[in-house]
Formats: sequence, C-alpha cells, structure tokens
Amino acid sequence: ENGYRCGAYFSPYIENFTERIEFDGKEISREALAHHTELCLKAADRMMSEGFESPTEFELVTAVGLSYFAEEKADFVILEVGLGGKGDSTNICDKPIVTAITSIAFDHMAQLGSSLAEIAVNKAGIIKTGCPVIANVPQRDAAKIIARKAYAMGSRLYDISGIRAAVSDET
Repeated sequence: ENGYRCGAYFSPYIENFTERIEFDGKEISREALAHHTELCLKAADRMMSEGFESPTEFELVTAVGLSYFAEEKADFVILEVGLGGKGDSTNICDKPIVTAITSIAFDHMAQLGSSLAEIAVNKAGIIKTGCPVIANVPQRDAAKIIARKAYAMGSRLYDISGIRAAVSDET
C-alpha cells in the first residue's frame, strides 16, 4: 500500500508449489520459477564440483526465492523458516529488520532436539545482534531461553504470548 516492493517466502505450500514464492502479492510465474531454479542448480553444480556438499532441497528452494527477490529488487521480504533457528537456510540473512519465533513445539525433533528447551535453543539461533525479536512462546522454560538469547545478542524482545486476538460478534 505504501509503494514498497515486497516478497514473501513460505514453507510448505498448500496447493501449488508457486505459492512458496510471492512478489507484490502474486505467486512466482512458472517461467520465473524455472529460470531461477536453473540458475540455482547451476550454482549447486559448481559448488559440488569444488568439493562442497550438495545443498538440500530446502536450501535450493530458498536460493531460488532469494534469487527471484534480488532480480525483482524487493524492498522487503518475509522469509518463513523451514525447521527454524540456527541451522535453517533462511538464517543466511545476517541483518533482518525483525525476527519472529511464533511457537516452540515438539516438531522436527530429530534435527532440533528432544525437549522444548533444546528446541528453544535451536529456534533462538535465528536471533541476530541488535535485531528486534517478536516471540509467542507461552512455555515458561522455553520463553526464558529465548529471552536470554535476545538479551545476550542485545536484541529487544517483544513477548506477545499474552496477547489474544479480539473476537467480534459482527459478521
């Protein structure tokens, strides 16, 4: 609405793969998806020929999205993490405007940890120095881990776990 060029990267998609990458409210075209996929696959081939490991599917799709947003000259991009936290490929962005941790739950336990505390430590890996953090983590022990990491990184924490959406009787 203010004239900014905005991208959004989501995971997973609901019906069509192109839902994962949007720009100015429109899904990436199949042609643009094919073009940026080809660019990223060539880059991945170069990496592997230089002895690096093959990127994961999520890393490739993230690269496709970032390549597309760069070509479109996005002013702002919303990047939804995959697993979240320190090992996530979206963590390549070293100076985000804001980070958000929307929940801590028993998901991706093989990668993130077997307790909420371990998962919270991993999810807190998305927090960057001096970058505001919005957190919706009602579990007390997990919330403390997020708060400690934000404090250690000099990042202002906005704990929204106590905010509930207003319900309207209007239709």
